[in-house]
Amino acid sequence: MAYVDRAVVELIPSDVVVPVIKHEDLSFLVGADVDEDDDLIGKGSFGKVFLREFQGEAVAVKVPYISEAVRDEDDEMRMVRIKADHARITMEALVNLAFADHPSFPKTLGIVDIEGAPSLVLEFLGDKETGTIYSLSQAIKFQIPALSKEHWFLVMMDIVHGLKAMHEKGLLHNDLKANNILLQWQLEDQRWHAFIIDMGKVSTQTIPLRHKQVPKEEITGYKDGILFPHLAPEYILDLQPMSVQTDIYSLGKILARIERGIRSRPLRDLAAEMTNVKPRLRPSWKHIEKVIAKARKRNQS
Repeated sequence: MAYVDRAVVELIPSDVVVPVIKHEDLSFLVGADVDEDDDLIGKGSFGKVFLREFQGEAVAVKVPYISEAVRDEDDEMRMVRIKADHARITMEALVNLAFADHPSFPKTLGIVDIEGAPSLVLEFLGDKETGTIYSLSQAIKFQIPALSKEHWFLVMMDIVHGLKAMHEKGLLHNDLKANNILLQWQLEDQRWHAFIIDMGKVSTQTIPLRHKQVPKEEITGYKDGILFPHLAPEYILDLQPMSVQTDIYSLGKILARIERGIRSRPLRDLAAEMTNVKPRLRPSWKHIEKVIAKARKRNQS
C-alpha cells in the first residue's frame, strides 16, 4: 500500500471494517431496463461502474481496469498488482464507511472479487428502473435534471457540508469536480440531494498528494483550460502539495459553474475568492457557508 493511502487508512477509526461480499450474491437488477451487455452506468480513469442487485437493493459495482498486459503477466507480478488494487479499493471503502452517517456520501456495502479484480460495492444513486445516473455535470450543462434555484442552493450546501466534514476529519478529496458529484431525488423532503463520490485520490492533510513532475504537454493543456481545470494552479504549475486550499479551489470552480446558470452576484464573488491564484486569500469554511446562506435568503425574498 502506498504511504499516502496507508496514512488515510491509519486515520480511519479501527472499528470501521469493510464487509466482503460474495460474487454469487450479486445479480442483475430485476425490472431494470438493462441487460448483460448494457449495464455499464459509468466509467473513469480507474475503472468501470456496473448496475447490480444485492440483497434486494440496487447497487453500483466499481470495477478497476485490468489491461491485457496485466492479464499476460506472470503470477507473481499479477499478484502484486491485485494487492495494489485491493489496497486502493480498501482505502476508498474505509473512507466511505467513515462517513456512513453523513448525508453527502453514498453508502458502502463492501468489496467483491470480480474476475480477479477487487471491486467496490456502493448504494446505487439514480433511477433504478432505467439505470440512469444524474451527475452534477449533466445538471449544469443540460439541465438534466432541471433544478429550481432553491434546489441549487440546497445542493451547494450538500457539497459544502460533505467536503467540510472531510476536512474536519483531516482528509482531502483531491479530485472534486462536477463529474464526481451525483444527484438523487429523495421523496422524504421532495428535493434533489448531492453526493460526493470517487474517494480514490483521498489523502490526509499531513501526508498530502504531490507531483514530482508534470509533463510539459499537461502544463500547456492546463494553461489552455483543457486539462484538469478543477485543480488549483499551485498544485499543477508550482508542484505544491494538495491542501485544504486546493480542495476549496476545486469547490469554487463548481460554484462558479452553478452560478452561471442561476445568476447570483454574492455567489459569483464567492467563487472568485475561492479560486484566487493565491491560496492564502481563499476564504474559510465559515465565510463560505455564511455567503451561500445569505445568497439563498436573498433568493427566497
